[in-house]
Amino acid sequence: MAKCKELVFKRPNLKHEIFSCTLPNVVRVNSVKLLGVYLDHTLCFHKHVEQIARNCNQRFYLLQQLRKQGLSDECLKVLFHAIVLSKILYALSAWGGYISIDYVGRLNKILHKAKRYGFTDSLLTFSELLEQSDEQLFSRVVCTNCRDN
Repeated sequence: MAKCKELVFKRPNLKHEIFSCTLPNVVRVNSVKLLGVYLDHTLCFHKHVEQIARNCNQRFYLLQQLRKQGLSDECLKVLFHAIVLSKILYALSAWGGYISIDYVGRLNKILHKAKRYGFTDSLLTFSELLEQSDEQLFSRVVCTNCRDN
């Protein structure tokens, strides 16, 4: 049962614990990685955004090294979409609406850096990506419901 964990969601300003009894052999945690998304007990997704920022900056370094090795700009753009933008877009509709303005700004800085380095032709913003992601998700849901009826 070492893989079993308990995560209790609560409001951040709650002073006392509602659920004081824990299950035997189950560890209570404040955050957990589930299907590649870090969840915490307040549903703020701060740890998830921190991880995305760390990974994106590492991948920017990789892209810069590949540029120095002579990789073409078009190939760098394809790689940016494959290894950086896909990291931000993964499950975006699930966590994107829950992050604070500060973390939106942090992700916008990453996207601005991509434009400045020439890894993308257009300046992307987090709100645009979230809107596109939600639109794509909900259009699939509507199309699936239309076929079922």
